[in-house]
Amino acid sequence: MSAAQAAPFRPGIYTNTLAEDSVVCVTQANFADMQAKFWAQGIKKRGKDCQIIESATPMAGVRTWKARCTGNQGEVRQYKILVSSAAMDETSLLIDTTIADASGTNIDQRNFSGQYKGACEADTPAFPMWAYFDQIDQRARQAVAADLLYCGSLYRGLSTRVKAPRNAQLLQLDAGYTATAAQVLPGEPEFLKSELARAVTRVAKEIVDASPEELISLAQSKICRAYAEDGSVEKAIQQKDAELNR
Repeated sequence: MSAAQAAPFRPGIYTNTLAEDSVVCVTQANFADMQAKFWAQGIKKRGKDCQIIESATPMAGVRTWKARCTGNQGEVRQYKILVSSAAMDETSLLIDTTIADASGTNIDQRNFSGQYKGACEADTPAFPMWAYFDQIDQRARQAVAADLLYCGSLYRGLSTRVKAPRNAQLLQLDAGYTATAAQVLPGEPEFLKSELARAVTRVAKEIVDASPEELISLAQSKICRAYAEDGSVEKAIQQKDAELNR
């Protein structure tokens, strides 16, 4: 398809086909930011100084660039990014971000394969740009892992205050939340160990003299119930990443 024939970007609701529960509102302003110059400005606010090595627009609706970045701790990252809205119609948006270390070894891949679903609505979640254009801030993963460990510890603590078979169900929840925390933050066993100890201490204080009504309230914790929803963990990571890097 020639540049003249390429379909323009169509703002609206997009479903990421790589994560079926991910529905976001992608605006014209979002798409305008998806180019080397504005990407470099935005990622600087996330603590990375980047040099654009190569940038091209091979056809209308397609943008590519490569960059070499240095973080606050001196770490070097190399980025290779493709953005495309030039499908045969106006219903797709593709983002492919490859991130490598200083030696060129790939360490992360961020992808969005969006299909247009209609006009944005007031309650449609905003497009989390940096979830697809940069590595997630490790502090965001740590915060979510800490939440999950608290929830697991909470259900384990509550299991000591109820009878079978409810206690077994609560222990299953504990195992699930704790396992998910380890998946969110692989490679940081010391952090997980420390946060687990902190969570156990917190829960012990919360339930030691709690009345039945207070125990029910704890069991219905909004934080823990929210993490039980499909796709909620990844959404929480993205949200905390956005909050940390405003």
